[in-house]
Amino acid sequence: MASPSDTASKRLVRTYALRNNWPGGRDLHAEVREGLDPQQVESAISNWRVYWMAAFGRPVGQGDDFWDWTEIIREKVGEAGCPATGFFADGLCQGILIWNPIPVESKLPHREPRLFVEYLAKAPWNRMNGTNGARSRVKRMGPLLMREAVRASVLADLDGAIQLEAEEQAVNFYRDINMIEVADLLFEFDEDRAALFLGLSV
Repeated sequence: MASPSDTASKRLVRTYALRNNWPGGRDLHAEVREGLDPQQVESAISNWRVYWMAAFGRPVGQGDDFWDWTEIIREKVGEAGCPATGFFADGLCQGILIWNPIPVESKLPHREPRLFVEYLAKAPWNRMNGTNGARSRVKRMGPLLMREAVRASVLADLDGAIQLEAEEQAVNFYRDINMIEVADLLFEFDEDRAALFLGLSV
């Protein structure tokens, strides 16, 4: 389990008060930390897999439970040096964002550069179907992760513009936050839509 002390050496960039959506549960104080190393990302995903197996006894077909996370972490965070950011609360990672420091070209006619989001995933207990159809613990983790992606793009002088490839079950989420569907399962924020999203998702 990734404890708060495990993340102490990582750069704390901001905190959030997260509403606990489970009956009787206290609200969570979450810390957003940048610069997660491969071992810490692996630790977080291991906890997610423990949850999947404890709740269902098997992977549950939520997309990323079938990803080869060990290979992803080795290739993207380790070898390619892709930055990783995590939301931590109660000693657990509530969500992870991994992006590529090398911009990609937009699929839109102007072909402007975009920050490419390699992986964006929230912990299984923060999903509507996290436990046999039960409500998610933290309801708005997806938008919070997207805010961090847009902020990363701004810091990279890309004006908040991002591109990502969606899992099929997440397509409606990206449509709902007004991303541009530039190809099958491929979505983008241009500068204007990114700014609007930041304003609306506070």
